[in-house]
Amino acid sequence: MINFLNVSIWVILISGVINMVGGMLWYGPLFGKPWMKGMGIDPNDKEKIKEMQKGSGIGYAFSLLFSLIFGYATDLILNTLNLPNVFVALALIFIVYIGFSLSNTIKGILWGEISKPVFVINTGFEVFSVIVLTFVAYYL
Repeated sequence: MINFLNVSIWVILISGVINMVGGMLWYGPLFGKPWMKGMGIDPNDKEKIKEMQKGSGIGYAFSLLFSLIFGYATDLILNTLNLPNVFVALALIFIVYIGFSLSNTIKGILWGEISKPVFVINTGFEVFSVIVLTFVAYYL
């Protein structure tokens, strides 16, 4: 039987930090300008950026919420299964990621809803998050 409380609050909180701080860096200085161009936003249009920032609070709140849920789910899976090492844990979490997340996200490319550069940047951040969180969850 699965014990749904068999998780570490630290893994859940670290998941939120990884998402928020990692996202700030990923979509800021690292890949912010190419992401904005891929989204059709002029990075030099300061007025448009300020307007977008005004309504971004709800997006950040939901992003944090779902990163906490992701941390919970990752830790629950790893704590429920007795995996022999972190590489098996990574393989398992990647299979789950590909099966449930990437398989739906890629539809945006197929139907022309997002550009390929945006897809690559977004997926890169998701893969980074999955790797870091899996290590954290496995070792905590």
